[in-house]
Amino acid sequence: MGHWTLGASAGVYWPVSNLDGAGLPEVATFVSGTIDPVLGLGISGGLWSGIDVGLFSSARLVVSDFEDGRRLGSTFTTTASIRHVVSRKLSLQGLVTHLHRQTDTGNMMEDSGGDWIYLQPQAAWKVAASGSRAWQFLMGLRLPVHQNVRGTQLVDSPSFLAGLSVTM
Repeated sequence: MGHWTLGASAGVYWPVSNLDGAGLPEVATFVSGTIDPVLGLGISGGLWSGIDVGLFSSARLVVSDFEDGRRLGSTFTTTASIRHVVSRKLSLQGLVTHLHRQTDTGNMMEDSGGDWIYLQPQAAWKVAASGSRAWQFLMGLRLPVHQNVRGTQLVDSPSFLAGLSVTM
């Protein structure tokens, strides 16, 4: 058994849209007109050499309404992960994520909310490291395996994910 770490995170959810025909952001505009706090807590550690597991939960807390008085439902996410370190730079990860979204409230309320379960196979390539900091490029798939939704506008389909992760 390896070393275990407890971590906390804070961030913001800043939704933008308006992609041009090529799929690149031309002019980003707010989707919901609100920037919401995201708070998280997680634990991770090593099982044996080269294998780490983790459990992370987060909440996006909606703090303001649309101009028409409608408020989006808050979201709560729990993710379990396993990671295999292939080399000093490459790791392969598998994640199982449960996402719960509360029902919208207020004026002009839509059918919304529900529960989703995703499988996320992904790879991470460490592009730089300095002391305890590490920068990784992530790529993977997000595959919905279960959906219990209240509103067809929330039905999800498989998607490709890419991003940059910074560990401090």
